[in-house]
Amino acid sequence: MRPSNVLLLLPFIGLLSGTTAWSQPYERARVNGLELCRGARTVAYSMVTSGGHPTVQERAAITAAFDTWNQAAATCSDLVFVPGEDVPGPAPSPRDGRILVTFLQVDCSDVAPADDDCWLNDTCAVKYDCWSFPHSGARLSRSSGRDLLGG
Repeated sequence: MRPSNVLLLLPFIGLLSGTTAWSQPYERARVNGLELCRGARTVAYSMVTSGGHPTVQERAAITAAFDTWNQAAATCSDLVFVPGEDVPGPAPSPRDGRILVTFLQVDCSDVAPADDDCWLNDTCAVKYDCWSFPHSGARLSRSSGRDLLGG
């Protein structure tokens, strides 16, 4: 690059170095007080133990899945999934940023009475250790308290 071209760049370099944009903190968007993006880059997942689940095979499959996600994330992100302690079931949806992996064996419509208030406030899954959405016996819950699969 010729010296005259370098001189043309000096005003832009001065402009960029004089701005405060480099030091401004990133503000994460929030909805009802919950961050839309995770602040922490390490996410713990726990398995809910209930009715003999997870079995050795289920535990191995869950661990392998999270290991695969870690390998994929490592190519473009600093997000890491780490195993947490098991949680005895039934367990309410977490509010602390953990992911709960739960195996539910019974459809709530088969065990919860039709007149139970749990149908109105969406708590039958926790109250009766059952799933309240069609076609699945596994549930992932995230810190917002909403099920990641089906509801």
